[in-house]
Amino acid sequence: CPQEPEEDSLRNFEQLVRGVWRPETNELLKMTYPTKVTLLGSVLFSLQQCHFLPIQTHHLIFIYTLFIVTNKTRMMLLGSSSYPFSAVESLIYKTLFVRPLTFSPLSDSTPSCLSSPINKPNGSASTKPDQSDPKDAESSKKTD
Repeated sequence: CPQEPEEDSLRNFEQLVRGVWRPETNELLKMTYPTKVTLLGSVLFSLQQCHFLPIQTHHLIFIYTLFIVTNKTRMMLLGSSSYPFSAVESLIYKTLFVRPLTFSPLSDSTPSCLSSPINKPNGSASTKPDQSDPKDAESSKKTD
């Protein structure tokens, strides 16, 4: 006998208050395929009812049903447990929760020896112009 949604939320709240809350038992934190499909459908139908989704109701029902049947059939025939939402979930996860590394924790923050001027044995830095810019090369020839 499945539990009523009210009982489930009360049970989760009671576990949280008592200090024995197990998040792995909460359906909203670890959604299964039917929960994800139902959530997607509820969002789509809500958007359609608020006129944010410019499609007629019977067309949306047909597209949603076709999506469910096609994906469930594909999952059963291929024996695949990968969900059609995995690519979208990965993109959302990377966008919202993974910040890009602006620095490497293993690298030194001071400038490296390669980027500093070439030191001569007597300690004076070389003033040789950069040969990558033709204007610098011409100006160095004129001063020589």
